[in-house]
Amino acid sequence: MTPLASEQLCANQPEGLELALSQLKVARVFADFSLTSYSMGKLQHATDARSKAEHLCRSAAARLAAPETYGSPADFAESMLRGVLNTLANLPELSLRARAAG
Repeated sequence: MTPLASEQLCANQPEGLELALSQLKVARVFADFSLTSYSMGKLQHATDARSKAEHLCRSAAARLAAPETYGSPADFAESMLRGVLNTLANLPELSLRARAAG
């Protein structure tokens, strides 16, 4: 679905749904950035972006779980959430150790 279509779906929807969609769009950007950063060997950037994407997904999921979100825009938002979570699931687990000073 195009960005214009998602905006049209949200035109008359509750503010929480619009915010959830915006959070998912940003989460997708962070997830894609994390994947790119990892492939370039920039593990700190990858970890930071992944953390931000996961936080935004949790926040959007909480908004989508609210009783006032319903209908096809909510279905679209859930589809976006699944897409972002799928991207995050495909990222390798990163564990960065702090460098010892000295």
